[in-house]
Amino acid sequence: MKIYVILNEKSPRAHSDVYHAMDYLKQKGIINEYQINPFEYHLQQGLTQKNLNTNIMDECKEFLPDIILWMHTDSFDVSDHTINYLKRLDSHPVIGYWDGDLYESPYRPAPKELLELASRCDVVFLQGYNEVAEQLLKKGTKDIRFVPSFGDERFYSIERKEENIEYNVVMIGNNIQSRNPFRLSMNGTKLRNRVIYYFSKKLGTKFAVYGNGWKGSFAKGPIGYNEQSKIYHKSKIAIRINNYSGKYYFSDGLPIAMLSGIPIVHNYEEGFDELWKSNPGLKFFKSVDEAWELTELLLSKNINEINEIGYNLSKYALNNLTHLIVFKYMVNVLKNLCMKNKGQIDTVEITNYWHVKSFTE
Repeated sequence: MKIYVILNEKSPRAHSDVYHAMDYLKQKGIINEYQINPFEYHLQQGLTQKNLNTNIMDECKEFLPDIILWMHTDSFDVSDHTINYLKRLDSHPVIGYWDGDLYESPYRPAPKELLELASRCDVVFLQGYNEVAEQLLKKGTKDIRFVPSFGDERFYSIERKEENIEYNVVMIGNNIQSRNPFRLSMNGTKLRNRVIYYFSKKLGTKFAVYGNGWKGSFAKGPIGYNEQSKIYHKSKIAIRINNYSGKYYFSDGLPIAMLSGIPIVHNYEEGFDELWKSNPGLKFFKSVDEAWELTELLLSKNINEINEIGYNLSKYALNNLTHLIVFKYMVNVLKNLCMKNKGQIDTVEITNYWHVKSFTE
């Protein structure tokens, strides 16, 4: 079983988690070979979109993949000719599409190129149900499945020492700065601002926010992506708020915080009761007051109790919300459909690991 991945990365191997996942699947015998095309890198190097379409067709003609997986293509215009060509390859590949962004109008509508491409794929994997799924359903997409945002083992570190704790509560997240007034009026953006300034008044120097665009005594400036666990280990509790909103949706900031081993207070999204039936200890709020009540409750616990909650979250995330788990699910779905199409199995049914029904059911 061979898989060809068209990956949105600005330099080869920048998304090390994807390469790691492919190596893992190969080691487990789920795939035999893989090839990754870092298409954004090629575009930055001067390749035109038309020539990139040709490049992808040429590579697939030589590699003859059983599975093709497009990843977050955004406004890359994949022609009908390219899709038709790939579908007619001698290997008769199954084609999948994954996106880690939750586009939302009028703040950030999904590019028409993305919708056209995804609608022609056999299976689409999205991290939440919102207007993108609805638009694809209207275009006739027959199989849309939920996969969560994910972290990876680089953030898994459960050893939190009391002497290193500087804050009671920390948030990692940017303050959206935009000339587009719609983006500034996003529900998640407004809630994030209200919570941050409320918590700042309540906690003073014991509250910290890391990210771009914040002003105030709580603002600690931006941090590197790989430094997030170090920040979480400086605090008793983390609070997180989605900018975008969608059924089941949470950003990769949640699994990263969970892997870091810190208790988390997170805004509620529709579908969370279903998604988190086996809740490992996350606290969800629907208002600023409820966020503060849950935070006070956690802060009333001693450090051993707090660390125990964080430990349970980290173990859950390690077993359910890493790149290895998510890619294993996606590739198994695509692989089984490929085998079914080739008459090698009678049925194809891979149960969603997170107990979320297909968006097309």
